[in-house]
Amino acid sequence: MVGISTSPWWSWTHGLMVRSYLPVINTLAKGLDIRLGHRVTNVVRRYNGVKVTVENGKTFIADAAIAELGVGLENKIILHFENVFWPNVEFLGVVAGISYGCSYFLNLHKAARHPVLVYMPSGRLAKDIEKMSDEAAANFAFVQLKKILPDASSPIQYLVSRWGSDINSLGEATSMCYPGSVHGAYSTGMMAAEDCRMRVLERYGELDLFQPVMGEMASLTIPLQISRM
Repeated sequence: MVGISTSPWWSWTHGLMVRSYLPVINTLAKGLDIRLGHRVTNVVRRYNGVKVTVENGKTFIADAAIAELGVGLENKIILHFENVFWPNVEFLGVVAGISYGCSYFLNLHKAARHPVLVYMPSGRLAKDIEKMSDEAAANFAFVQLKKILPDASSPIQYLVSRWGSDINSLGEATSMCYPGSVHGAYSTGMMAAEDCRMRVLERYGELDLFQPVMGEMASLTIPLQISRM
């Protein structure tokens, strides 16, 4: 079955960050000791905390570390066209009898005014696409688009992500309540941070430890420009 989605709840739950997520990252990073360029290779639990080893052999001693973070996989195949030939909707989707055959496209033209569609494969399909060349992946996405719009014109440019095989990500943070969303990833990270905080509290018994920081995080004001899809 092929369909074009006009579902009203999608229209208010999605938005496009006009100036990327950098303002969010910079605001959340204020006051924190963040070390870039330190890829962790090993974490060893000690009686009084954890010992973290990074790729260059340097070690750090910390009170706690994240034990696990929910990770899923959804890649993006960005197709840039000469002209817009699709309807002015947020999503175009394909519904199939098996999950592997389901797919959808995000319409960036609706928010950014560029003739761009983003194919969003997830799960096993996303992993299989990572084994393809960029050209083959773009061709695969275009074949899926033709199932929705048989008269679709060929893309003039394409870009393919490979989050699952990227050693610095190995997927995307995910949430059971808000899968495939930025606020879901954010809430998952906050839950992991809270778990670390509680482990430190259990060890030292200081109930007010980190509470000012966590309180500030909950009331952050971040200047953003969001274009509604």
